Amino acid sequence: MIIKRNVPLSELTTFQNEGKVPDVYIFDDEIELAQFVDQNEHYFVLGKGSNTIIKPDPEFPPIIQISQNYQLPEIQQSTISVGAGVTVSQFMSFCKKNGIGGFEFMAGVPASIGGAVVMNFGCWGSEISDVVLDVDVMQEDGTIKRMVVSEMQYSYRNSIFHHQSLILLCVRLAYKKSTPQKVSEMINMAVKRRLESQPLRDRTFGSTFKNPPGLYAGKLLDEYGFKGERMGNVMFSEKHANFMVNLGGATFENVVEYMEKVEKTIKNKRGVSLVPEVMLVTS
Repeated sequence: MIIKRNVPLSELTTFQNEGKVPDVYIFDDEIELAQFVDQNEHYFVLGKGSNTIIKPDPEFPPIIQISQNYQLPEIQQSTISVGAGVTVSQFMSFCKKNGIGGFEFMAGVPASIGGAVVMNFGCWGSEISDVVLDVDVMQEDGTIKRMVVSEMQYSYRNSIFHHQSLILLCVRLAYKKSTPQKVSEMINMAVKRRLESQPLRDRTFGSTFKNPPGLYAGKLLDEYGFKGERMGNVMFSEKHANFMVNLGGATFENVVEYMEKVEKTIKNKRGVSLVPEVMLVTS
């Protein structure tokens, strides 16, 4: 276990907003994690922070992260077992080396595998729930339970993890056998496509709003003048109108204020209610 104190949010989320949180615990041992969970009633589980913005607070509960070295990817007959803290980048390297296909749609995303599983990450017609077989989770009493995908209440950008206090430890995934060369080519194509259309080299938390039924949030924001528009230290990217960018010094309040302005504008002018995709986390 690694313990960090007085941690800047710039180290915890890809948006890198201002402020700090008191304590971060990084676990690579199930026994230590179980003891911690059993002894602490309140805590917050965080992956790579690529779709999260946290409000700084000296009373913020302890943040739990699963180490990226916990249960590295391993082929087990017809499945792949991978720890929740393993990054997408690590996993893509494993897939290229071993000729493992079916996950290229994730390439280039600055997330952890656990974060992708929890939020049911998806793009270009694919979702992580399409390939999840089962998961190991730690419950509030520190015991470990295996859940099959049918128990995980998957829907668009949603899963059981949004509704129950569970810590994802490990996931088993179905894969397609390919070749290292083919997988490498497809990953490179996916990364190129993502970089051309999304500001992933900027400080951003990814999609700000979920797509309303039958519509695209980015197109709505573009239509009503938010693409490239700045409000204080934040702006909606010129590459993709649904991606908010930290221009430097952005605060949690800056984000919430601008999101509320967008929601009000779209509701008044189009009659559409936008729902945040980014997790706005307060203590």
